[in-house]
Amino acid sequence: MPPPASIPDRPSRVVVAGGAGLIGSAVVRALARGPSEVLVLDRRPGPGIRAADLANPRTWRRELADFGPADAILLLAGVVGVARVLADPEAARRGNLAPVEALLAALAHVPDHDLPRIVYASSSEVYLPARRPLREDDPVRAPEEVGRWAYAAAKVAGERRLAAARVWPVGRAPVAVRFFNVVGPGQESAQGMVLPTFVERARAGLPLCVHGDGAQVRTLAHVDEIAPVLVELSCRSSLPGGPLNVGGVARCSVLEIAQAVLRRARSVHGARIEHVDPRRSVHPTFEDVIWRVPDLARLAALGIALPTRDLDTIVQDVWARHDPANLACASPAS
Repeated sequence: MPPPASIPDRPSRVVVAGGAGLIGSAVVRALARGPSEVLVLDRRPGPGIRAADLANPRTWRRELADFGPADAILLLAGVVGVARVLADPEAARRGNLAPVEALLAALAHVPDHDLPRIVYASSSEVYLPARRPLREDDPVRAPEEVGRWAYAAAKVAGERRLAAARVWPVGRAPVAVRFFNVVGPGQESAQGMVLPTFVERARAGLPLCVHGDGAQVRTLAHVDEIAPVLVELSCRSSLPGGPLNVGGVARCSVLEIAQAVLRRARSVHGARIEHVDPRRSVHPTFEDVIWRVPDLARLAALGIALPTRDLDTIVQDVWARHDPANLACASPAS
């Protein structure tokens, strides 16, 4: 297994909002290996996690006042998952925009010299379709889109709201991290994420339902390699603002993901691949993303170590550490 990316040595004060999720909990573990002081907030309390209504500006003001001046706020809270979005697109839109609006309201009167850097969890869902690696300056969806794309539209709106909220100090503008298919042990299959869904079904001896022919391209990244990237972004004293692709290098088709899981499930009776029509199995308005591959040149130019794990390494770890009793809550990875 490749070693984790380096953790900065500079002490920092970091707020992790959405710290019970897949990415948030991994970030908290990574921060614990360094000298940082951390405040962890989430709607669900837990060990070391303060219960917080992150859609309420008063909550933000109170928590930030109690914690003291923060160097960075990792805004990882949100509503994610295709099934959840299709069930109530407008609730997904509100659930993803409300924490942004509440945080900005809480920071409205904070002077420039006390402003924390905001690292905002956006998504690769924002990009319009393209059969090539996607760059940060590629076209994105309109913030008014509805239905299946309400989640992506909310992320676009959140990025723009953060950028336009004020004249940010040089080197301290918000960074909108566009995640590409972040996966790892503990991820909820209920979110519709393909790898945990396949692992859960294979372990139960159920068919792995592949949409169509399974030729859709994804690029997986293991959460344990993504977390140190976020830690380093939060600890930099100066950083260019704006969108930033963050993902891995495990480019594969959905069918290849299913086949990799089946290789781990050889002894499980009943596990097999079954091709299905997602308009029947998921929702009549379902639209699939055919190609999702990041261009990571901007991330690499920052001197941050890129993830290196391949598909089989990722699947092996997720399979080995699968624990249905210990699932993370909603993560913004996509």
